[in-house]
Amino acid sequence: MNYLFSSDRLEGFANLRNFFPSRLEYNDYLKWSANHFNDYVLLYGHKVVSINPIYDGHLIDHLEICIEDNNKTISKLYAKNISLATGITKNIPVGIFLDEKNKKIMHPNDFLNNLEHEFNDKNSDYKFLVIGSGQSAAEITNHLSDHYPNIELCLRNL
Repeated sequence: MNYLFSSDRLEGFANLRNFFPSRLEYNDYLKWSANHFNDYVLLYGHKVVSINPIYDGHLIDHLEICIEDNNKTISKLYAKNISLATGITKNIPVGIFLDEKNKKIMHPNDFLNNLEHEFNDKNSDYKFLVIGSGQSAAEITNHLSDHYPNIELCLRNL
């Protein structure tokens, strides 16, 4: 919507009554979107090998991200914040400082199947942390608040 407004195409696009953009318009949208990230480090064609916390005393100060390029060269990046988009299929990078075998840490693909098994008392005062900012995170947050009235619920971007 912001793209359509910024490019003075919102009214024309809405009046088409066809919400499928042409390839040219979609390409223009992708270029417009990419330009918004010029001040950030974006790497394509790299594999995240590990994400490790760097502590300042007992608190996490920043993260060390080990990446591998197409030539199998390992590099390290350091950041206070990262956006981890693992995709639709479950893919938690090895070494992400979470216990991947812990059933209480759930990818959206496992959420409904594991939720009632691990958290079967709907009136308990469980504490939940939902990490993400997409549709799945919103739906999980909504589901938890609808079905567990006494929980403490926190939603965070990773």
